[in-house]
Amino acid sequence: MAVQSKDILSHSAKTALLGQLELLVRNASKSKDAYSKLLLLYSAIDIDALIQFSAHLNKSQFTRFAECVNPLLIAQKSPVRIEVCRQGNVTGRLKTNGRYVIYFKTAERSLQVRFAHRSSFVIYLMYLIDKYHNPECNVLKFDSALFEQLMQAVYAINSEQPPKRMKDCLWDINKTIRTACRTLGVPPSPYTINGEQEHLYVLPQDITLPAELK
Repeated sequence: MAVQSKDILSHSAKTALLGQLELLVRNASKSKDAYSKLLLLYSAIDIDALIQFSAHLNKSQFTRFAECVNPLLIAQKSPVRIEVCRQGNVTGRLKTNGRYVIYFKTAERSLQVRFAHRSSFVIYLMYLIDKYHNPECNVLKFDSALFEQLMQAVYAINSEQPPKRMKDCLWDINKTIRTACRTLGVPPSPYTINGEQEHLYVLPQDITLPAELK
């Protein structure tokens, strides 16, 4: 049964997936199908069951549980470094190829992050710049002038036509970042943005920006 994260589980489908839970967990890191099924199943789990489960953990188990669900703790131990690099001129092969690119880097590999929309790239760049300068920031105060400035700097255009809504950009950002983090084998939560009232949890010292974007 192939499922997408936007699907709603029926009773029979949820029962079937629960019967495969251990197999899905073991295969999620290497199978996109298993990952999508597990994502959908976990989104349908009763929150009270999770509360009861966590309440019965001993101290060491709870510490490990907290390390797995707290994006700040994950960020503190993450091997990922985010680097924004200038690559030259705007290229025509992909509409999202601009003068600057974003890499997620570990000691073993370097992965370019490719968003589906120009606006998504610029919005994510705004979050990175904001976190770099303001470690304690909680919400991005969207600056339309800065957005236009960065759109010109990255893509040599005044604006996306038509501009993508913030909600659409965040959906694109989170989908892209989750895919990148799965490729690198790291948790995505420090690098995703779960709504306009939340910010990145990546540490400022793990962000590298070119001098002209600081």
